[in-house]
Amino acid sequence: MKNTVSNTGSTRPPFPRRRLGLALQCALLGLSAQALAQTPAPAADSVLGEIKVQGARAGESATGPVIGYQAGRSAVGTKTDTPLNEVAQAISVVTADQIQDTGARSLQDALGYTAGVSAEQGSYGALSTESFMIRGFEVQPFSGGILRDGMKYQPNVYNGAQETYGLERVEVLKGASSLLYGTGAPGGVINTVSKRPSADLLKELSVTVGSDRRRQVAGDYGGALDDAGVWTYRLTGLARQGDSVVDFGDNDRTYVAPALTWRPSAATSLTLLSSYQHSKVTDNGNLPIAGSLLYNPNGKLPVARYLGEPDFNYFDNTQKTIGYVFTHAFSDSLTLNQGMRYFRSDLDYKYYQILGVNDDLRTIRRRGRQFSDHTNAVTIDTNLTWKLDTGGVAHTILAGVDYLSQHHDSDRANTAFAPIDAYAPVYGGPRGTATPTDMWRLRQYATGVYLQDQIKFADKWVVLLGGRHDRTRQVQADLLAGPDTTTQRDNANTGRAGVVYLGPNGISPYLSVSQSFAPEQGVSRTGEMFKPTRGKQYEAGVRFQPANSSLLLTGALYQLTQTNVQTPDPVDPDNYSVQTGAVRSRGVELEAKGSPMRNLELVAAYSYIDAKTTKTNNPDELGARQISVPRNTASAWVHYSFAGLGAAPLKAGVGVRYVGDRPGNIFGVPPEPAYTLLDAVLSYELGNWKYALNANNLADKRYVPSPCYGRGCAYGAPRTLALTASYRW
Repeated sequence: MKNTVSNTGSTRPPFPRRRLGLALQCALLGLSAQALAQTPAPAADSVLGEIKVQGARAGESATGPVIGYQAGRSAVGTKTDTPLNEVAQAISVVTADQIQDTGARSLQDALGYTAGVSAEQGSYGALSTESFMIRGFEVQPFSGGILRDGMKYQPNVYNGAQETYGLERVEVLKGASSLLYGTGAPGGVINTVSKRPSADLLKELSVTVGSDRRRQVAGDYGGALDDAGVWTYRLTGLARQGDSVVDFGDNDRTYVAPALTWRPSAATSLTLLSSYQHSKVTDNGNLPIAGSLLYNPNGKLPVARYLGEPDFNYFDNTQKTIGYVFTHAFSDSLTLNQGMRYFRSDLDYKYYQILGVNDDLRTIRRRGRQFSDHTNAVTIDTNLTWKLDTGGVAHTILAGVDYLSQHHDSDRANTAFAPIDAYAPVYGGPRGTATPTDMWRLRQYATGVYLQDQIKFADKWVVLLGGRHDRTRQVQADLLAGPDTTTQRDNANTGRAGVVYLGPNGISPYLSVSQSFAPEQGVSRTGEMFKPTRGKQYEAGVRFQPANSSLLLTGALYQLTQTNVQTPDPVDPDNYSVQTGAVRSRGVELEAKGSPMRNLELVAAYSYIDAKTTKTNNPDELGARQISVPRNTASAWVHYSFAGLGAAPLKAGVGVRYVGDRPGNIFGVPPEPAYTLLDAVLSYELGNWKYALNANNLADKRYVPSPCYGRGCAYGAPRTLALTASYRW
């Protein structure tokens, strides 16, 4: 039980009064406890371990399920269903099996074993927002780096985190990627793929209990609605209640995702995708730097310490989506594809900020901060794929246009709080009234036209050439400052070129160059609007997949640069910037994924990143490493089935994640030490039942995963345990 409020006389409602109601939630997901009881138990001689048909890999698609950890195909790198070894750019795919086995509860968790990627968790943690560093550059929704089903997803970092139970896979396309996806940071994009309908019958129900009073029920159902399989469906849902890792915190979510596919012929398919997600979580809040990251003579602050006000702390977000994916083949060579999605997010957010620390190093000056955010977005992507042969040379030509409209309204305010003792907090002190600080209105529009040709000849060489033109428009205003709006228009041309050699023995070396751009906001001292930043990447890599194996080994070398970066104006450095700065990142990535031997699944990754400022008007920044980017990261996860030892139902997995030391900056953000985390899972299968015990941060390591902005640091998640019972039939 978490701590109670010190001086208000109120306490957290006891467990029986919480509103989950497992039986009710099970009914909502389409299965009652009575139905479970009526399901006949399997005969003793029919109890089998998990059955995996390795030959099914031949029927794998870019959006469908994958057996094990190693995906063979993806669409994120080309917008066509393409084998990974034919793409001249690094791609990492995290499958649903890997997400489940590692116990990943967030996108940050799911990508914890991926080369070149680190999570930016902040005080709000991974349950409410999504932000990452890829190859030394920040990738998050506002920069266009988070995709869902190949299209831009949340417009804003405060639009809520995705539910991993609703995902078939998570894909990372590393490096500049504007050819296919328009505006974006040079580090790359993260694409999540929704679970989709299938004619195969699927029925799954699971119940989870765990640390911080976590109680969760989830269900995943699908199959054909008619004998011919013209109509298929998928219904995925989850209901969770629990506490956060800090005092007085909540971690509640409801997620429902219905999907329906109409396939009247082999040439035509229409899939409707929708989702509803309501998250009621809390901001863990920062702790003073001295006492969390650095030494404090008063002692080390506990991970569960909360320094805000218990009744002024929640991230209440409702997220709704509806859209479709349509495909029609006019012939064996010409196919039309169109995707559309409407996204809506409503947020009520209250948290606290540290304003300073008194000389006693224990009295914290603070304030309350609150948002009322409303966001909606429409994205449409339409393209034609034309396959043709010209003199023994095979072409896959992709020509398309995409459109994006995003609206973000945000009203923000501050509230004065009384100081608090970080080592003996007393809550409920006097506070001021809310004072509005911002009334932002932001409208963003983008239209892009792209053309790409995948050229394959002699069954040995694959060449990719592509170009794109984008037009963007941003209209922004702060209504507190006045009624005037600012409109900014930008145009950009980007491209990509690459070549892959499909060599003998499963070796596929490649070379590529790619570009990106991202609009900037603001004006210079002379009143000129800032130009978009530009990114360019050179990459050389190799993939190796041994014959008759599901193990994929990859390695990549890259240089990634970003220009038009803002740096202080030499004339008025305190108030204005100019765009003469530049950042360069060079690195090495190694990754292994798949099954190197029977009954064993493996994920291993290593990254070296040298990201630094190469041009700036501030001499203290020149040559400095990029904040919070570790030079070295390494991870490994192994999952073993004891079937070969005569214990087929028993499986175990163990993982280790190492993150090297990360630099601070000249503006007061301190450097952070390296840390290592251990994860583990133990599972047992009996007929249709599976029982799994997951442990994340098994050694209960106390660490700080993200930069200490705003005079405070946020701890990473402590040891968490989760016990899950799943039933499939």
